[in-house]
Amino acid sequence: MVFSACSRPKPLVVGSKDTTEQKILAEIVAQHLEHHTGIEVRRQFGLGDTQVIYQALISGEIGLYPEYSEIAITDLLREIPSGDPGVIFERARLEMKRIALLEYLAPLGFDRKAVIAISDAGHEGLVTASQAAASSARWSLGITQDAQKRVTGLPALNLYPFEMGAPTRALKASELFPAMEEGMINLLLTTSSDGHLMSPKWKALEDDKMVFPAAPVALLVRDDVLAADSKIKPALDQLAGKISLQEMRKMNAAVDLNDQFVENVAADFLKSAGLN
Repeated sequence: MVFSACSRPKPLVVGSKDTTEQKILAEIVAQHLEHHTGIEVRRQFGLGDTQVIYQALISGEIGLYPEYSEIAITDLLREIPSGDPGVIFERARLEMKRIALLEYLAPLGFDRKAVIAISDAGHEGLVTASQAAASSARWSLGITQDAQKRVTGLPALNLYPFEMGAPTRALKASELFPAMEEGMINLLLTTSSDGHLMSPKWKALEDDKMVFPAAPVALLVRDDVLAADSKIKPALDQLAGKISLQEMRKMNAAVDLNDQFVENVAADFLKSAGLN
């Protein structure tokens, strides 16, 4: 009997945005699926920002990618998120299913939020964002273009009355800490899972006004992908709750600060979690 080429199962394409963290999470997913399902997995990493990768998911160019539920609320649903991580996730889960036939699987384990970071040198007494804003320092801010537009980014940061001494710089996420190292900026908006925060040179200011919501990260998956093979969802569910905020920081630092390969960092994580 001769089978046509079209009868072969389609490869499952795992996507990511263009940040280190996204690539690590997507590589963890890809390796885990390869180990536990026998399905052919392809990678489409570094596709771009939220809108670009979401369209790739909707069109079927990719089958799944990791998404932050707060960003799903703000960037995809155009809503203002609640302050409760569980409420944020449940709202995102229900609406993604309703409007796009996408499944938001159980969270991977860590809640992520925006944080304001400064150099520790010269600012040893500053602990909270309000203290920094009330200090005599004149600040120069670095921020990504995405965060400039997001309601939980620059508009939220502006609720702290920082005295600015220079125009805000729009930078790529990978350029923020190098720019602070070089003295181009002395204040930046990053995320709580940023690997640079492992270094004692930098510190995240306490969000004492609670203007930045924390929200879970989870896998956003096409319904037809889950329906195509019964092994996929149980394998992906094994990743639920496995990644702590500290573990994510360490993995980001391993790539961004220690020049390790994403593939090796992902493999090491799966081994340490007993999932290899």
